[in-house]
Formats: sequence, structure tokens, C-alpha cells
Amino acid sequence: MPRETCLLRNAIAIGAFLVYLTPALAAYECPKPPQQVAEDVVTEAHGSATSLVSITSSSYDNVARKVTTDLIQKYPNSDQLLVRYTVLSMACQLIMGSSLSDDEKLDRLYRLDDWITHASKSSTPIRSDQPASCATAQDAVLKPIRTLFSAWANLDVNSYLQQWGPNAIHRSKYGVAGKSELAQRRKGDFTKYSKVDVLSYAPKITFADGRKAVVNNSYSMRYVRRNGQSFTENESENYTLECLDGRWVVRENNDYLPPWSGG
Repeated sequence: MPRETCLLRNAIAIGAFLVYLTPALAAYECPKPPQQVAEDVVTEAHGSATSLVSITSSSYDNVARKVTTDLIQKYPNSDQLLVRYTVLSMACQLIMGSSLSDDEKLDRLYRLDDWITHASKSSTPIRSDQPASCATAQDAVLKPIRTLFSAWANLDVNSYLQQWGPNAIHRSKYGVAGKSELAQRRKGDFTKYSKVDVLSYAPKITFADGRKAVVNNSYSMRYVRRNGQSFTENESENYTLECLDGRWVVRENNDYLPPWSGG
């Protein structure tokens, strides 16, 4: 077993820190920092991560990148996987224990996680129950996305919602919505259309390691309202998928946005 994998498994096995939140996120687990990391690294990571709660949303991505990059540069001889894990641990505990709304908490935690994945080319689990156990073959990774579009074409809202993880969020130019809010929106959407034609879609996997996957997509869809009026969308979006109970589910969907680059 590679040393990096062994250390990570040991870190996860240490246990999880349960943060008691509002009912929607009451069971969300934030991992404790790994014991293999020096105490000064943990202290530094905690201090740096405090800014991830107080900073404005528009400045968040730049600060998240700086927090992670600066810590790794300051401790170049430390195991970088464990440093990344420590940053996520500290950030998760601070964010989940804050007064932010549930949707804002997930948004900030996931944005940090996505940046770390992009920068390191590997995922770092933010939950202790997140093993790398899903198949990375194209058909397996893209199955939930293909099912989403099939659900639109069949106006099957139940099939659509089944593709989303329990702590999923949907981002768009209109804001961030958690799964419960998204479910209400989609139930209304699927009722007001008499027909939806999926003209085309082209999902492309940009990252997949069995625990997490990132997919860019462009699509064209024609919506027909019950009064006969119709309109067509030609949009770009991206998805972050997570492995849950051996299958891929949607954790994040960034809709009406350019393909994710993390740059």
C-alpha cells in the first residue's frame, strides 16, 4: 500500500467530529485533523480557515486558494495530502459551526474542496464515510447525468431527484439552492411543462478517482409550456459527483455557467 494511502486511511480512522447543526445538516461529519500532522500545522490551518467563514462570497474563491497554497508552501516537508486534509478538517468544523445558512455552509465547504481537488489532481475526503469505491468508467460516472436528462424528457421528477445526494446544492446566476429548495422548484417546473425535448448534451469527464468526479457539459433543450408557448436553452454547466453507497450522485451542479476550470 502506498505511504500516502496508508497515512490517509490512518487519518480517517482517527474518528470524526460531529457538529450539531440545524436538522438538514445534523448528521454532517467533519473529520478531526490527522494525528500525523504537527501541532503547529493544525494551529496554522485553524487560524487561516477562520477567514473562510467571515469573507464575502465574491472574494471566497481567491481566499480559499490562498489559504491552501500558503500552508503547503510554509510546510513543504510535510505530507501534502495530510496538509490538505487538515485544511478541510479545520474549514469544515468552522464553517459547519457558523451562523451561515445550510446552503451557504455547503457552498463554502464544497468550493474549498473543489479548489483543492483541482490544484492537487486528487480528491481529499471531507467525510469519514467517503471511500473511493465507485467505478471510474465513463458509463458509470455519467449515469446520473444521463438520467437527469432522461428524466427531463420524460417529465419524471422522482427519477430526477433520485440522482442528487442528500447534501447536494445547485448553483446558478440566481443563487445557491440546497436539495430541499431544488426539489420544490423542480416539482413546479415538471408540472408547468407539457413537453421537454432534449436536443443535445455533451458531458465530458475532467476528473474521476472513485470518490469524486467533475464533469463539464453543454446542452440544448426545448421547453413547451402547457399554454403552448415554448423556448429553447443553449447553456453550459458543470457537475461535481460524489460516490455514495457505491453509486455516483450529484453533489453540485453549476448551471448557466461556463465549464469549470478552477483557474
